[in-house]
Amino acid sequence: MRTYDSAWLYPVARDQPLAEALADTATRCKAPAGTEAQGEAISFAADSASYVTIGEGSKPVLTTVSAG
Repeated sequence: MRTYDSAWLYPVARDQPLAEALADTATRCKAPAGTEAQGEAISFAADSASYVTIGEGSKPVLTTVSAG
């Protein structure tokens, strides 16, 4: 989950409802996020080895963070 100034990873079991996983704040993990002023989005790469973040603005910068 991406917020304006941070990113959070939530473990989700295969059959677990997403709302239930997001409600369990004890298992979430704060993740490094891009340095953009207002973070807007986050997505894992196809191989799950990294993720990308991007912020608002007319020329936002795409930031890649290694997941390993």
